[in-house]
Amino acid sequence: MYVLTNPLPKGYFFTQATRSTTDPLHSLVITAPIHSPEDEAMADIDRIRMIKARHEKELLAMKNVVGVGIGFKETAGGITDRMSIVVMVERKLPAETLDSKDLIPPLIEGIPTDVKAVGKIEALPRG
Repeated sequence: MYVLTNPLPKGYFFTQATRSTTDPLHSLVITAPIHSPEDEAMADIDRIRMIKARHEKELLAMKNVVGVGIGFKETAGGITDRMSIVVMVERKLPAETLDSKDLIPPLIEGIPTDVKAVGKIEALPRG
């Protein structure tokens, strides 16, 4: 029998417990890391954040780029379930009108990019 004290949910188990029996599986069950789909999604987001941070400065230096973020990739007007590095531009321009250094790659370290036209972004005055 287990008596839970101040249980904290982690996956499908609780991480804090006191035991009143000497069950040999107790330490395995209570302390084993639980990997839920949500945990995996958060790990993916953290990895994408690090990749975005490594490339943000070079992306922002490109002509027409006004912002960089993370979001679900949109294809043909529909949102997919795939995370991407979102590159915000004032307006989409034909590739042939841009220098090669200003072309946004389709993948950055294996993560898809999604170019979104957002218009000109200006900071509002304080006050």
